[in-house]
Amino acid sequence: MSRRRISAEQAVGRRHAFLQEAPHNTIAMLLVWTWQQLGVNTLLFAVGLQSIPKEPIEAARLDGGVGMAALPATSSGR
Repeated sequence: MSRRRISAEQAVGRRHAFLQEAPHNTIAMLLVWTWQQLGVNTLLFAVGLQSIPKEPIEAARLDGGVGMAALPATSSGR
């Protein structure tokens, strides 16, 4: 049984033909890369927030910081 060679357009199909055009394939790759990196960066950010000691956050709350407004006072070193 002989195998028949198919072109790239036949393999990709007409629905995904835009991935072979210069500006569209670059934009698609950037979107996929951004989506891929978003999970890792979110995880690292969450771990970093959890590693902040409780004492500076308590002190910022006593100084009047509420919620995320307490974080700049704890990270600035004041």
